[in-house]
Amino acid sequence: MWNFTRLTLGLGLLCLIALAQGDGDGIMPDCGEYVHVGAGYACPRNLDEVCGMDGNVYSNECMLCSENSERASQIMIKHKGTC
Repeated sequence: MWNFTRLTLGLGLLCLIALAQGDGDGIMPDCGEYVHVGAGYACPRNLDEVCGMDGNVYSNECMLCSENSERASQIMIKHKGTC
């Protein structure tokens, strides 16, 4: 039980650090509307570009969600369109 508590507190601390490092202007992608498959998502092929907070352009919001899932990251949307 003690190990679980330490792990939970450690993960919470990491989340707080990650949130503190952002500039607060990012938009959280709505990944719940896409179908999760394996390590990523089954994304539509529509072109609706978003600029990630990492400076990369993603074809659409789903592709950003898929990247986050595959790399266990939490890249947020900086704005719609190219960077």
